[in-house]
Amino acid sequence: MAKVYAFASADFPGAAESLVFDSDGTTAVGGFTVDPGSNTPLTGFTFTSGTYEILPVPSSTLSVATGINASGLIVGAYPLVPARGVGTRGVTAPRGRISSAA
Repeated sequence: MAKVYAFASADFPGAAESLVFDSDGTTAVGGFTVDPGSNTPLTGFTFTSGTYEILPVPSSTLSVATGINASGLIVGAYPLVPARGVGTRGVTAPRGRISSAA
């Protein structure tokens, strides 16, 4: 028997691009950019029951949510600001509360 899939659209309001990377069945996570041709940064978001929530990382200009588990733990990444060195850090967000991880 063929498996049937359901699809839904997640287009962040005002964004030129919205990318969804994962879903736990009720919440989708991803990133959006307003103008991909400019220096507009990618910003992480969640989408639940028709409502978007931005996931900004303090002291960072870019973030992306890449996964969510059944408990609602969101994971993603953000770059270090130049004053702190070069590289990327991981981020966890239990239901939207951002905390960074080395």
